[in-house]
Amino acid sequence: MGADTLTNIEGFPNLSAVLDQYAAEVLNAYQDELIRHNKIATGELLNSATYRIQWGEAAIEVQLLLAPWWKWVEHGRKPGGKFPPRSAILKWIKDKPILPKPDALGKLPTPQSLAFLIGRKIAIEGIPAGRYLSAAVRGQTDKWRTRIGEAIAADITRDMVILETL
Repeated sequence: MGADTLTNIEGFPNLSAVLDQYAAEVLNAYQDELIRHNKIATGELLNSATYRIQWGEAAIEVQLLLAPWWKWVEHGRKPGGKFPPRSAILKWIKDKPILPKPDALGKLPTPQSLAFLIGRKIAIEGIPAGRYLSAAVRGQTDKWRTRIGEAIAADITRDMVILETL
């Protein structure tokens, strides 16, 4: 086995298969968490999520590829500070869609005024952290830790048997 073995996915077929299954389960668990907590809004975070397994020289990473705003859904936002970008809120209002309700005088707010009100509420109250990805990873990692170890052992044992027959 050469120094670049970890960069060769074919050198670890059992580990590769198990990591692929693990990544798919973490992704499914994350999507389930988003649905369970009604964090689907436009559906883009839920439906665009995917994964990849990155084989490097010294590490193997299971990466979830998520929409950029996943971090606010996951970590929330503290109260105070600047307003969130109005353009992002306007897009969310349009995509969701958020239908304005008449005020006490029967007037409907414009999308711009609705975006201002939503932005002000976020700036004042913040957004609570969801920790949906953390829950999904935690729930799956313990379940898969043994299977990952067994896959590594199977690949190494297979390589040892091949070397013994040479």
